This record gives sequence, structure tokens and C-alpha cells, in this order.
Amino acid sequence: MPAVFEIFSVSQLASLPSQMNLETGSPTPETQGKTAIVKIAIQLYSLRDRLESEPDKALGELAEIGYNHVELAGTYGLEPAEYKALLDKHGLQATSSHMGPQDILNDTEKAADFAKLFGMSYLAVPWVDKNNVPGGSWVGLADLLNEAAEALAPHGIRLGYHNHDFELAETDGAVPLDLLIQHVDPKLVFFELDLCWVAAGGADPAAYIQAVEKTPLLHFKDWSGEAIADLGEGILNWDQLIELGKGADTKFAIVENDNPTDSMEFARKAFNFLKSKGLEA
Repeated sequence: MPAVFEIFSVSQLASLPSQMNLETGSPTPETQGKTAIVKIAIQLYSLRDRLESEPDKALGELAEIGYNHVELAGTYGLEPAEYKALLDKHGLQATSSHMGPQDILNDTEKAADFAKLFGMSYLAVPWVDKNNVPGGSWVGLADLLNEAAEALAPHGIRLGYHNHDFELAETDGAVPLDLLIQHVDPKLVFFELDLCWVAAGGADPAAYIQAVEKTPLLHFKDWSGEAIADLGEGILNWDQLIELGKGADTKFAIVENDNPTDSMEFARKAFNFLKSKGLEA
């Protein structure tokens, strides 16, 4: 498959043409009129401590905060239909779910049925073992993602890839995330960029949003410079990143904290922070 992007490095990404004024945070004419991020969601992995012990109460509290949308990461011991019933009870809609590429390839019908049960249009690969990359290499993983996405496409479901920081570390003379961006088919596979992990990997989250061009889902997680921080309490420029997301046709800003001190308090603060930035539930 012909490459969509020329090969680039993390440092070169920062010099890509900007879709906005990076100093002021104002959109350029190229981003005017594009779809804005209009919905706030939360990755339920952030609340796994509560969902494992009291899923009904936890989902109810999320709804009370004001959330209408969630991203799944398993069903915490419940059957999918049971979990869907709890979401429905509290008026929560699943935007997407994390799922391994082999799960999709080994039983595409089951993966598609899971997504359809929850009314989702997106599945995303959440993590791979950097020491045992599926497909045998990062280019091999890109081929695997293309294959899985092609299998899902007839079902009306798109496949995404969620990064961590290790995809930003140069390996054998190349940056894995750059290789993935170069080799996936963007008509089939999108990147659910985790902006915190991009920063933790020493790269510029703004440059990567521009590099992938279209990203329907973005993970909004903050970085202190040394560790994950609650949203709005780290060093990331959220005004800038929100504007870039608008230019990249982002549909959902999905808040996350891998290890919050108080998961529900994190959820509350993150929701209020994005509401203060003009995003909608």
C-alpha cells in the first residue's frame, strides 16, 4: 500500500504546517467551519475501582455529574447485555470500546456484535506489548490493524489505535508511532491519540494531531512533566489542543486518568474543566 505520509521524525513533526496559531490558540482559516469537539466522554478504565465493586452506583454518579457518554474497557464481570442495561438505566451512551486486534481478527462477527449491542461506531486497540508486537514489527502491526479494520468496515465500525509513551521512543532508527501513521490506511484506521502519553514520550501532542489529520476520538489526560495529572492541573495547553481537535474533526474528548487518587472526584473535576472550555455533554 502506498504511504500516505512521508517518513518523519518526532522533531520534524513540530515543523509541520500548523492548522492554527500555536501561540494564540486561534484557529487559522483552514480550521474554520470544521466539526468542533462537541461531546465530553470518559474512559471507564479510570473508574475501574468503583466499577469492579459497585457498577450500578458508579455509573449513576457519573450521570449525576453530567456525563452522557462513556468509553468502555471491559464489562467488569458482567455479561455485555447486563452492562448495556446499566448504561441504559443511567442514560449513558457508549462512544467506543477498547479491544485487541487479535480479538477482532479471530472473531470479527463477535467483535462487531459487541459494538452493535452498545450502539458504537468505534473500536480501538488500547495497548500492545512493545517486546512482542503483534505482526512481528511495527509495520507488521500496521498491516494487522489494516486487516482488522477492513474486516470491521462492512459492519459500519471503524478501528482506532491508542498510543502510550513507548511508541514515541526511537527503535531501530525509527519512531514506532511514526511508522504506524505511515503504514496504516487512514480510510480504515484512525489514531485515538492519548495526548498525555505523547507528551510523556517527549513529543508534541499538537504536532501529532496535525500529523494524523483526522482523529474522531482523543484521550484528554494531563501530564505534570513527571506523572499523569488530573485534567487542567498539568502542563498541556488545552486551549490549543481543543482547537486542533476541532480541525481534526474530533467527535469525542474522552477524559482519562490511569491511577486517580479519587476516581469519581477526578471524573467530576475533568467534566467541569471541559465544560468551562465550552465543550458539551
